[in-house]
Amino acid sequence: MSTHLPGSAQEIAERALALSRADHTTVVVDELASADLRWACNGVTLLSSNQDRSVTVVSVVGRGEHAAAGVVTRRGAGPDELAELVAAADDAARRHPHARDATDPPAARRDGDWDLPPERAAPEVLDATIDGLSGAFRRGARDGLEHHGYASHRHTTTYLASSSGLRLRHAGAAGHLDAQLRSADGTMSSWAGTGTTDFGEVAVAALDDELRRRLHADLPLIEVPAGRHDTVLSPACVADLMLHLYWSAEVERAAAGGSPLGASGRPRLGERLAPAGLSLRSDPHDPVLRCAPFTVARESGAAGSVFDNGVPLAPTRWIDDGVLRALPGSRRAAGAAGVPATGPVDNLILDGPAASAAGPDPAAGIERGLLVTSLWYIRDVDPARLLVTGVSRDGVHVVEDGRVVGRAANLRFEESSLEVLARAVAVGPARRTVGREGGPSLPRTVMPSLRVPDFRWTATSDAV
Repeated sequence: MSTHLPGSAQEIAERALALSRADHTTVVVDELASADLRWACNGVTLLSSNQDRSVTVVSVVGRGEHAAAGVVTRRGAGPDELAELVAAADDAARRHPHARDATDPPAARRDGDWDLPPERAAPEVLDATIDGLSGAFRRGARDGLEHHGYASHRHTTTYLASSSGLRLRHAGAAGHLDAQLRSADGTMSSWAGTGTTDFGEVAVAALDDELRRRLHADLPLIEVPAGRHDTVLSPACVADLMLHLYWSAEVERAAAGGSPLGASGRPRLGERLAPAGLSLRSDPHDPVLRCAPFTVARESGAAGSVFDNGVPLAPTRWIDDGVLRALPGSRRAAGAAGVPATGPVDNLILDGPAASAAGPDPAAGIERGLLVTSLWYIRDVDPARLLVTGVSRDGVHVVEDGRVVGRAANLRFEESSLEVLARAVAVGPARRTVGREGGPSLPRTVMPSLRVPDFRWTATSDAV
């Protein structure tokens, strides 16, 4: 934990650039203000806040496709640690072989707000949440119900500078809330979650009401066997599956035939992969899900590259009206695949024909099926098919003739995240949500519920 942060972010970046002896250098300084809240058994168990700094130095030796990179990150780094940090990155670049993602640095440009100080979240950012929880705790204790959960808020100001003339700054907040309601004997539970940039807008009393409705304590427990069932996935379930699809959609992997998004050595751009009307997109300028409008890569991975730091990001439709239009990846990988380069954006939106507040309920047409609240422990089974397994958690509801008539035990599933999208037959209203498992990594998501008529459930589960 760092509570004293000597030197401004701009000073840190400029000094690191001056110290480097590499052919090209990029410095990323993240100024972080965070707040975390946890609760269990109708009481707050943790409330903490912190200010921190992270400095990443990317040293590059060589030019173009023949360059090698050394990347070193330090938390809490101040002016006194910079010489050692930069020397370590320079040395790593000299020792490393040519990088597979190497390419020339982006053109110089400077943000008008580069000289501004970092933005800080107010210390009382979670006060409204705490106040709302106190009422929910009293109601829970009265009715034999227990509240568990956590809320996390991050406000990050990122400064990106390079020896080729980049001076970029982005400030933004991201947060998520994960709430569970359980009966005191542990036999019933429900869950709700949301992403937010302002916890003052999260109505805890309404969230408590939603958790109670989802508990369906007055309904019987109905045995549901494994098999393919007509299933409505909540927006949170859809978020987790679409995040898996997004994180697996890198252009290099598709071009190599490592996923169903590529064939014959090329990405399947222009081919229909989902029903008409469905669009999966990202937009760094979205007023609700705003994120950095340029690439910030603190390490190279399948979808992003440290050589692309500072590359502008634009609104991108990955799947447009059911047709694959773009895949995230580095400039080098996109060039090798012969497709336009589109860097990954830190938000994800699924639009459908009913993606409005007045859209129909996908469960309305179900004769007999399931309504699932959230998914958990999602793991790859066959990456080449985007096949994953996982379990339902905190709410599987039996639906007959469009209404919930009972509760069911949790079930294990095995599905392809792409096939779930391809087989959807109904789409509910889109809303701000958060994946139960993927939310902490990417809380900026807007998703609808989806009805999949033959969702594959492979076994009952003891998960709670």
